[in-house]
Amino acid sequence: MKIVASGLVSSQGFGEHDHQEGAEGEFHYFLAGRGRFYNDGKEYEQNPGSLFYSKPVQRHRSHGSGELPTVFFFVRFQNGSDDREWNELVDKLFASSDVVNIGNGFQLVFEEIRQRASSSNTFFQRSAEHRLYGLLYDLAGGRTPLPTVGQTYVNEALELMQSSLHGTLDLSILARRLGIDSSYFCRIFRQAVGMSPIRYYRSLKVEAARYLLLQTQLPVGQIAANLAFRDEYHFSHSIKQSTGLSPTQIRRGIAETGTPPIPVPNFSIKSTHEDIS
Repeated sequence: MKIVASGLVSSQGFGEHDHQEGAEGEFHYFLAGRGRFYNDGKEYEQNPGSLFYSKPVQRHRSHGSGELPTVFFFVRFQNGSDDREWNELVDKLFASSDVVNIGNGFQLVFEEIRQRASSSNTFFQRSAEHRLYGLLYDLAGGRTPLPTVGQTYVNEALELMQSSLHGTLDLSILARRLGIDSSYFCRIFRQAVGMSPIRYYRSLKVEAARYLLLQTQLPVGQIAANLAFRDEYHFSHSIKQSTGLSPTQIRRGIAETGTPPIPVPNFSIKSTHEDIS
């Protein structure tokens, strides 16, 4: 098994598509928002804690049911028919349904997979694949890993940030919501995630913006407003500072490759700009 793409997305859903051309399977782990998930014509409830599996030939789509967007991790992977260990593991876990409810608390696990899989270091890439293997083995065996106290705080912080991409958060708000000291929170978060809480939160917004630029035709100003940037200039500056490309250049790149965007439902995302307190 080889992970070919992973990320964190905040949107009202995505249109029907498959990954048959690349022979890629895909997991979706939902963190926030509710709706319906459709996999090969079957309809499922989409709730926080739901883990969906789509085979390469299965056309799938998601549709949020509320005003606020859904937030989810995706992990796309390739595996051959001769990869017996992986195929048996996935078949066991999803024997009766394309979805299992694994509950909340796996934000840190999926974030570790996302960061390591996107690294240029091949050792980290392989680490991400082994991390995914380990998670599925735990789930298939009926065992949920028990986090330490520090990991519990980090998971709660990740959940707050990952579900608040359309609002604003700062360090004092996060520490207050967790009920712990700011300096202690910064220390355990950096140890677990590898960066400060605010830097991580900003990186999530940039990744969400990049996804919307590549996979939708929403106007740049609307994406900026949806993700609670101060204005379009601030949005463009943040994107270029993080990626080296302007929003227009990011969209031009996908246009030049001829790769069509994944369709999304034809309605706008409601933005919440108020601080969470």
